[in-house]
Amino acid sequence: MEYIKKMFCLTLIFSLLSYSSVFCVDTLYNNDNYIKGNELLEKAKEEYDMGNYDKGVEYSIEAKKYFETANKEYYLLKLVDEINKYKELAEQRLTKAEELGAKESEDGYIIGLYKKAKDSYDESGTSYDKAEASEDLDEMIELYESSDDSIKSSAKDAGLLVAELIPNPERDEADKLLQTAFDKRDKIIAEEIMAKNDEDDQKIMDTLNESIEFYDTQKYKQSKEYSTAAIVYMDRLSEDLQNKDKADMLLTKAFDKRDTMLDGAIIKKNDNDDQKIMDVLNKSMEDFDNKKFTKSIEKSESAMLLMDMIANKDKFRADAEKMLKEAETALNDALEKDNANENANLLSKASEVYDDATKAYKNEAYTDSIDLSIKVIDMLSVLSTTLPKFYRVRLIPENRDCLWKIAEYNFIYQDRFKWQIIYNKNKEVLKDPENPNLIYPGDLLEIPSIKGEKRANTYDPDKKYPTFKEITK
Repeated sequence: MEYIKKMFCLTLIFSLLSYSSVFCVDTLYNNDNYIKGNELLEKAKEEYDMGNYDKGVEYSIEAKKYFETANKEYYLLKLVDEINKYKELAEQRLTKAEELGAKESEDGYIIGLYKKAKDSYDESGTSYDKAEASEDLDEMIELYESSDDSIKSSAKDAGLLVAELIPNPERDEADKLLQTAFDKRDKIIAEEIMAKNDEDDQKIMDTLNESIEFYDTQKYKQSKEYSTAAIVYMDRLSEDLQNKDKADMLLTKAFDKRDTMLDGAIIKKNDNDDQKIMDVLNKSMEDFDNKKFTKSIEKSESAMLLMDMIANKDKFRADAEKMLKEAETALNDALEKDNANENANLLSKASEVYDDATKAYKNEAYTDSIDLSIKVIDMLSVLSTTLPKFYRVRLIPENRDCLWKIAEYNFIYQDRFKWQIIYNKNKEVLKDPENPNLIYPGDLLEIPSIKGEKRANTYDPDKKYPTFKEITK
């Protein structure tokens, strides 16, 4: 039992020696409680040396209480010092905000931020005064901590307030664009051009949330770009509603064209060509019924283009023959150059596609033959590090092509904001040169080289291309 008392006393003494050394700072050397704790600790060591372990434990426990009190007093000094520093900072910032017109502002955000900063400042002072009047150490700590939190909050909000009040034209423009975008969104939802949280609205909100994130991090240029992209997208949706009459007219025109082809025996009802035409026209009618008038226009125009292709088989036969010869030349050249059989697998696949193009030509499926010949040429183009020089606008019902989306493709520029480069290059060949939002399936767009990258042939969705950034890094 005596041994246990000895070890307990020794453990207490060692823990207090460690405890006192942790808080051995200049501020505590003259602290009465710290001095008293050290005196009791010395007595505890003396009693231990004399074998009076119970008395040593008693002195150790008493010393610990004094050390804890000294530590709390030291913590209070640090808190008060920190509060005074932040109080001075908050006062400087609030004064500056008032000089910049925070009190007289009619902006709800400015008014709210100013009130919040002032309220936090006052709350800090109230807690500080209560702490000064208190005689309970633990209560004082709690009140000073509350004062510290409040004054830090006041200084932070006052800093934000000053930043908002200092003139910043780019920030103001970004703010205005964001507001315009949200107002436009509210308007097209009210006009039932789109529904809240539908697919279009989710795309818009994703873009606007990006804009807000850039704005909050003071990247105003990027914020403006994303807000502008959202506005352009919403303008296109609004144009859908304005295109109702045109969509109706084109649907009627497309069905009349089909009737003419049936009467002239160019096609027969429900034959293979007629089924292809009706598949596109049925989708156009579905878009019209769903108030997606721009998409309906695109599909009606695609149906009429298809009918023109069917009615002009002679022309397509000549085009198919020409493309077959180009594919054959490209294939023979590639085979001749591949002496070491380094590209045997690719050349074998290209030969198979060429055979399919030849079969399609013999079966009078001329458009299929043209597409397959182009595929052969594009497959072989991968032997050099090239990106597509042409892009044919595709019919993607779930996520239609538009210039900014095309510019963002990995094999184009990987940057949606470079859509104007494509627009400027192809402006004169668009159906409506003044409206970059209106492009149609089948439109063939030329993609300019902007960083010296090699471009050739037409984009093939079945082919794997290197990315723009890989080619230009």
